[in-house]
Amino acid sequence: MFEYMPLAAILTDKAKTNKVLCLHGGIGSSVNKLEDIEKIKRPLEVTLNVTNAEQQIVVDLLWSDPMLSDDDTGVAPN
Repeated sequence: MFEYMPLAAILTDKAKTNKVLCLHGGIGSSVNKLEDIEKIKRPLEVTLNVTNAEQQIVVDLLWSDPMLSDDDTGVAPN
């Protein structure tokens, strides 16, 4: 079932003047526009062994946590 679930959602107010992008992790460095998320085909495979750009977007959306500095990249223990 997880392979079919949404990776992100956009919430709007009734007037549709304000929008909020909701995700589990973060945007990461691989997402440049909403279309990058929209074009991901389902079902998808969630893997930490990234071999293509689409998998990198999925990993970023699910697991990118905010850092104190934009210079901090990679995986860090928590």
